[in-house]
Amino acid sequence: MIPSVDFYAQSPTYSDVQNYAQSRRDTYTKTDLNLRFEDADDRYSITAFVNNVEDSRVPNTLVTVWSSTTANYDPPRTYGVRLGMNLR
Repeated sequence: MIPSVDFYAQSPTYSDVQNYAQSRRDTYTKTDLNLRFEDADDRYSITAFVNNVEDSRVPNTLVTVWSSTTANYDPPRTYGVRLGMNLR
């Protein structure tokens, strides 16, 4: 069993060089959890995961044009299982 944690913290930033108020990105954290199981021969694996544990709505792109702002967001909390096979 192999656990792993990915943690990211971001302080407030601006998405453009003009530092417009509508392009300000707030502080946030993002945590991803993984738990991997491998068979004794390292041939098969199964990984359970939870991404964006905080379920934060994090903009990854903000584009400010005149008085409007367009945003693209990172995915919300996602979870699942990955199956793997090592073909030697």
